[in-house]
Amino acid sequence: IQYSFLLEREMDVKTMNSATLPTFFPDINPIYDHSEDKNKTCCRIVYTDEAEISFGYFYAIHQAKEYSDRSLQLTALCLKLNPANYTVWHFRRRCLFALCERSKGGVEDSVKTIQKELDDVSNMAGSNPKNYQIWYHRRALLEYVANKFQALDRFHEEELDYIDSVFEVDVKNYHAWSHRKWFISTIAGLVYNAKDEEQKKSFENMNQLRLWNEELEFSDNLIECDIRNNSAWNYRYFLVSRGEADFEFSEEVLKFEAAYTIEKIALDPFNESPWHYLLCFIAYAKEDDDFVIFIEQEIFKIEANLVEIGVKKGMKCTQLLAALVEIFVIKNDRDSLHKATTYCMDLALNCDPTRAKYWLFREKQISCKLKDLT
Repeated sequence: IQYSFLLEREMDVKTMNSATLPTFFPDINPIYDHSEDKNKTCCRIVYTDEAEISFGYFYAIHQAKEYSDRSLQLTALCLKLNPANYTVWHFRRRCLFALCERSKGGVEDSVKTIQKELDDVSNMAGSNPKNYQIWYHRRALLEYVANKFQALDRFHEEELDYIDSVFEVDVKNYHAWSHRKWFISTIAGLVYNAKDEEQKKSFENMNQLRLWNEELEFSDNLIECDIRNNSAWNYRYFLVSRGEADFEFSEEVLKFEAAYTIEKIALDPFNESPWHYLLCFIAYAKEDDDFVIFIEQEIFKIEANLVEIGVKKGMKCTQLLAALVEIFVIKNDRDSLHKATTYCMDLALNCDPTRAKYWLFREKQISCKLKDLT
């Protein structure tokens, strides 16, 4: 390890490649896999000479558990050759954490080391935006900063900016959305679990800056740009519910989100995303008769205005009918259940034949409820 520090001062680490590895690792004997019988192997994986040499040295330092600067540089070379190699990513983290532990600069130097790594990974992810290992690596680094140094708040704006840059290329990148949810919920958790008042105040100030309310604004901007962005609608529900399955919505939130969603539905009634979003709140507030009736009335208004927004006369909206079925079932009176069975048959035979079996099943299910009431 002492040798590696001397080496870095004497040589430019950017020159590390398969040809110069013996110079960087004169004390290491590379490990090559010669166990395969080339004549008997049915389908042998063919590696380039560069990959075979580079990974030969990697397997050697991995076996020796050498967590040093030169090892860190070697992992960069190996990841350039194979950015999906989980073992290399894991070993790279071990190197980074070991270097942070040995750093004489304390928290500041360690945070800078992690920040530089995140920047480097951002550049590497440019051509690999859906690489599982890269996203997990980011999360593991941030978890380390949060648990070891309680300094996750320093990465708040930079991390969200990076995710935003990914969305500019692909706004429906599943990995980016999952990472954003984790990051926001983790930051929020720190607010409530801060160890002292000064730290809590710091987190609360950050929370006010861009957590729940500004993230809601972020989701709204995405929905405004593309009202059919299902990822943005899902994220909005995550924000409103604070990521909790049993979150209790206030009456104010219910009314606001219902009005917001109905406004978006009116713009495009055939867009399935806001309908699913609205149904979540209907299911939650099913005991609130006034709320359910309010939603029902608003849906009928949308139905009455279909022609005005360019829908052909007589054409029915599948999503609208499906929502009314759920409302009728919640109301659970004879007249409503009878309407629900009628709508189910209409959906099965005319409006949504692709899911005919489902609607026939629902019709049978609701008919049983109607029979019980009788």
